Amino acid sequence: MASGDTIEGRQREGLLRQLIRANTLITMRVRGIEGYQRLTMITDIRQTRGYHSFAIDPPAQFSEKVSALPDWNILFKFTGPDKIEYSFTTQGGQIEDKDIWLPFPEKIERIQRRRHFRIDTPPGTQIKLMVKKTPRLADILNLSQGGMLCVLVRLKKEIRTDPLLRVGESLSNLTLSCPNEEGPEDTVPIRSAIVRRVEVDPNHYRHRYAIEFMDMTFSEKSDLTRIIYRLQREFLRKR
Repeated sequence: MASGDTIEGRQREGLLRQLIRANTLITMRVRGIEGYQRLTMITDIRQTRGYHSFAIDPPAQFSEKVSALPDWNILFKFTGPDKIEYSFTTQGGQIEDKDIWLPFPEKIERIQRRRHFRIDTPPGTQIKLMVKKTPRLADILNLSQGGMLCVLVRLKKEIRTDPLLRVGESLSNLTLSCPNEEGPEDTVPIRSAIVRRVEVDPNHYRHRYAIEFMDMTFSEKSDLTRIIYRLQREFLRKR
């Protein structure tokens, strides 16, 4: 059954399978380990002797962090297909081969907030776009599955005090590029986007634009998810 704020019974499996199909990133926090929060994805679901469980991609340092715990109590959060944030907790679990298997949560709670996990991007992460019929580049400050915060790269001798993009303005045929420490630069095409917010950076006297991605294919969304996943791995290696 499902109420206004909880999802229970068979609908839990349906929602988790949607996360698998969409390669949705979820955040996890292990209670009892201060400061340990990671990104992961659900990779599989199985039923054994009437009990459902699901597998997650092993986050960095998980085994060593939980080795001293008598039991695993894990809090998960994710943004669902309806753009609403959900959360659930699991108790127990085990490591099998390269997967972490966890029991199904008793319920999944719906949180009435709209939010994507955002990650800061390395220098050189940019987006190509058309601004007033002119090709431009913008530096991406942070990135999520739903959009980005960016600043336009100034042209030579360009001095402006008013924003070049307006709230509600539609953009089309953008190309996102991100440096990759593990290989060639990653690129993702974005068919359309819309400017949701314009703010002033008082330290650099420039405008920052919050842009929402509007039209992406399944493969493009998957490529973007992999970039965000990789950026977190690179960040953790440098800590």
